[in-house]
Amino acid sequence: MRPKQFYEQLLADVQRPQQAHVALFVQNMWWYIFHPTGEQPCAAPVAISHRRLGGLVVVEPRTGDKLKFGTIYPIAWTDRGYACNQVEIWRYGSFVQRLQECSHAARYDWLVSPDSADRQYLTQKTGLSEEVGTTKGFRSSQGVFQPGDRYTIRVCDGHLDDNEPFDEQKCDDSFGESGEFDVEPTTALLEPGCDASFAAPTNIQAVWTSYYIAHASLTIQLYTTGNVLVFQEQDIANTGYYNFYATHDLPSGGYYFKVSATCGSGCTNYWMGQGTTTIGTGCRFGITAAASPPSPPASTEPYEVPIMKTFESGYNAFGGDSFTANTGITYGDFDTHGDNSCETACLVGRGRRLLFGGLNNMGGGGGNGWMPENAPCTARQIQCNCNFC
Repeated sequence: MRPKQFYEQLLADVQRPQQAHVALFVQNMWWYIFHPTGEQPCAAPVAISHRRLGGLVVVEPRTGDKLKFGTIYPIAWTDRGYACNQVEIWRYGSFVQRLQECSHAARYDWLVSPDSADRQYLTQKTGLSEEVGTTKGFRSSQGVFQPGDRYTIRVCDGHLDDNEPFDEQKCDDSFGESGEFDVEPTTALLEPGCDASFAAPTNIQAVWTSYYIAHASLTIQLYTTGNVLVFQEQDIANTGYYNFYATHDLPSGGYYFKVSATCGSGCTNYWMGQGTTTIGTGCRFGITAAASPPSPPASTEPYEVPIMKTFESGYNAFGGDSFTANTGITYGDFDTHGDNSCETACLVGRGRRLLFGGLNNMGGGGGNGWMPENAPCTARQIQCNCNFC
């Protein structure tokens, strides 16, 4: 056996993205790596049992990448000059879906979604192919593309298996294969759009899409572009949108939304597992705050004075006194400030004027109830000789 350091260095070499081609040589040297001496027995049968990698190398996605549903992910490979490059998803060495039948470039922009496969691979029906007069079988995918790990992308010559039965026309002979990656449950923000602008006060609608987050608890948050949290609401419904009201006093500046789905205690989501969270972060947008109200008019008195005067006895809405000091009012034996005093009977009657109008007609029965403008004075008000009687 070789020393441990040899295998550690070999592992480091094949994990470097810029040295992806090293894996091709390691594949052919597998027996010699673990058998430093002696000849490989039965070389031909062993070689046949190994998958035969072509000279094509898939450089994206990379080992350990975590892909999100609803996003576009670039699949890239070295160009071998094939007329058609066939692109497929595999997992644990088993075919999952075909993404592209024939790509003429060394790149394919993949919209990661549960039904992103080539349409003819989503059914088991048999029908006519594009070649007139010929029939072609349709091979279904191995179920809907779902969250999970150990996925890989395989790329091969799309014409390599033209003479094989249709079910055998897949990248299982000579191909290039990516590193293993994960696909995760996802929340993805769609609106507001990048660099959108809003003038407060106004409603701003946050729109998102989600994949495999059933039974998770959703939270929406608003952050400044300086990553300061300014708003949060928990346990919102997963309707795909939320109306946020930007108040007139919200400061002008840049903001963005986050929508997070958390599978907490009691969550039964198979794909997430308890204690996991997926977060969708939206684009930056701008809010312009409303203009400040005009300054109050200049006054020699504090601003409280007009309001306080409104509630002083004898002050009316026209800036004068409803009652003179004592003229026309006889207090007699009732010169107190209780409910039975003449002062109370007159001051809460029809002549009382308050700011905003609220109690200008209040009176009767010692101040209990509402009195219409043309209602007669009460016996008590006549007894007290109120000036409006």
